[in-house]
Amino acid sequence: MKLRHFTKTADAVSNILKHGFAWIRNDRKVICDLLPWVDFSKREPQSFGQISFTENSRETSPEHIKKYGTFGIEVRWEWAKSNKIQPVIYIPQDGPVKDTLTYLFTQIYKKAKAEELYPNDKDRQMWETNAAMAGVTGAPLYGKLLKLYEYMEPAENSYEREWRIANQDPYYSITTDLSKTIEGVSPPKGWANVMNVVKIEPGDIINISCKKENYGELTEKIPEKFRHVHIHTV
Repeated sequence: MKLRHFTKTADAVSNILKHGFAWIRNDRKVICDLLPWVDFSKREPQSFGQISFTENSRETSPEHIKKYGTFGIEVRWEWAKSNKIQPVIYIPQDGPVKDTLTYLFTQIYKKAKAEELYPNDKDRQMWETNAAMAGVTGAPLYGKLLKLYEYMEPAENSYEREWRIANQDPYYSITTDLSKTIEGVSPPKGWANVMNVVKIEPGDIINISCKKENYGELTEKIPEKFRHVHIHTV
């Protein structure tokens, strides 16, 4: 399995190699179709950060490259697997798959709401958007659905052929502002060295790729530790 992470600049590649992949908050809005009568406007379930990779190559998906960037980092499967990577589940807007999921989410949510153990405890009410909290407040089945949900994506994005590493910890400090997220990890400070990034070592990388015209710029910005990693030009 070949998995690649594409980004837009040589600086971004350098920051990833130096500090690690940053957790990025990605609100998919699929939940609005599965539980349309529940208000998730303040926070989407399991929105604690993710890191995305693709099965796509430059040749198979120019649309993907145009959206995410021409600099690629191809990682070894062993590293990806050790970080619990999973294939994304693409959900259509209508049809039997969507109807079945809507039914399951609705019935299990209603059951959890009816059996809510702490209806007056605001902290424990986080079970609606937090799988771990759902598990300890008497709604473990709903929590399992939320774990599935963090790997869901609208079917319109299926061309991305995404594999996803999801943050296993309920981390609430990740902003939806991508530039601020990057600022927080370039370089990471304090606890951000542990919580905000997923580290990668030279041996975890198969190759780094870029356009021929960007080769000189990229080689100048590769950290010394990663100098022996092969750079593939196209």
